[in-house]
Amino acid sequence: MQIYQDNHENIPPAGRAVALGFLDGVHQGHLELLRTLLYHSREKKLQASVFTFPNHPDTLFAENRFF
Repeated sequence: MQIYQDNHENIPPAGRAVALGFLDGVHQGHLELLRTLLYHSREKKLQASVFTFPNHPDTLFAENRFF
């Protein structure tokens, strides 16, 4: 497993299947997301990848955030 934490790092090009979300811990919902990712990435011969965020997306849409 490779972990890239900075968007300035060179991520090797590859065909990827990507799960996108705020993974704040691994619970049943996240496990199902990862199982689905692995199933489809293997089926299509793609590299499984996860893109997660350091903060919950709600922090971007908080009331008066953009005003």
